[in-house]
Formats: sequence, C-alpha cells, structure tokens
Amino acid sequence: MNFQVVWEPESNRDLHLAWVFAKHPIAVHDAKEEADQLLAGDPSKCGVHVSEGLWSVILPPIRLQYTFDSAKRVVTIVSVALLAGHQHP
Repeated sequence: MNFQVVWEPESNRDLHLAWVFAKHPIAVHDAKEEADQLLAGDPSKCGVHVSEGLWSVILPPIRLQYTFDSAKRVVTIVSVALLAGHQHP
C-alpha cells in the first residue's frame, strides 16, 4: 500500500448513517473496505476529479469524496453518501 487512508470525523459519521439507513448494511461495510484498499494503492486511478483537488468514487451502495496529497502519501475521505435507491423504505 502506497497511501495512508484517513477518514475525517464527518466522513465517519456519514458512513455510520449510510450503514444505518442502507437496505444492505453489510454492502456499506464491504464498500468501505474496498475503498480503503483501492485508495491506498493509487487514489488518482480510483475516482473522478471533481474540482480543486476533490475527487469522487462510487462503490455501491456509497459514494465517497476525498482529497489526496501525493507528497505525504495520504488520502483523506471527506464525505460519504448513500446512493439513491439503496435506502430501506
């Protein structure tokens, strides 16, 4: 693994809420684990550049937004959102 993945407190809160409201909470957990692995490898190849250093990656049932510092080898997850259609009624 080349990069350290850091979850901001707000993104941890968002992740918890996604887990609580998801139709399949285990899928949220699995997507989080996949994100940790993918982003640790090469964050520039995992997502789409949104603007001004902000990147986004979709790993159903969640979307993550993150930044990264290539010099420090750190990826910071700044937000998590549960995708539409993945919430329980």
